[in-house]
Amino acid sequence: LTEYGARTGLETFFFCPVSTLYKLDGALFDRPTAHLIGVDGSDRRVKAAASLFSRWTHTPVMPTAAWRLRAAACRGLFLAEQFRTFRGGRFDWFAQSICAGYGPLGIYDALGSLVESGTIDRAMVPRFLGLQQADLAPIAEAWASGQEKLPPTPTRTSDRPLIEPSLYNVHPSATYPELRELLQSYGGGVHTVTTADITRLEPQFCALLRGVAVQPTRLGHNGSSQYVERAGIMA
Repeated sequence: LTEYGARTGLETFFFCPVSTLYKLDGALFDRPTAHLIGVDGSDRRVKAAASLFSRWTHTPVMPTAAWRLRAAACRGLFLAEQFRTFRGGRFDWFAQSICAGYGPLGIYDALGSLVESGTIDRAMVPRFLGLQQADLAPIAEAWASGQEKLPPTPTRTSDRPLIEPSLYNVHPSATYPELRELLQSYGGGVHTVTTADITRLEPQFCALLRGVAVQPTRLGHNGSSQYVERAGIMA
């Protein structure tokens, strides 16, 4: 959104958790109309800061939840195309690391609509496997304990470095009931990934990627080199 705004002369204010600033291309903000505000703390604090700024300046907060679901629905349409052209059988699982879960909600909403319209068969839709990092896994813990909703207040935070700092939502109460319904409808579950799992399996997985000419990007961070996006690696 910052990139698009810059091309039209729109002034933008980017609120970002300090923990993920290292992922950003600084050149994006090397212009007078693009402002970067780093916020320390949880996702709630970042959202609160953006909401306060929005109220004080009468500036809309974007993207909206509806936009995020619609963007994920486009990925659902892409997957449906793969289902229809795959000749080796059917896909049994769709796996994705989740923070609040907007991605799978939008994807399966699109797949469900295609099933209802007769565009794809219900049998084509795979089970969903959600992954969360063990040190911050509110959805996985709620699912494992059979809860219908998350507790009223967050009960879990992490003081240790996260495997993937962008998966930092401590209390996704708005999306959990819908994710639970998705899992009950299509099958699957939500599990956790530990730092030990990543240490053991990350080299093997990235070797598979390089074997098909996909080179994951690495950056220096916290005194060492690591992959920029580890959410996909977790899944």
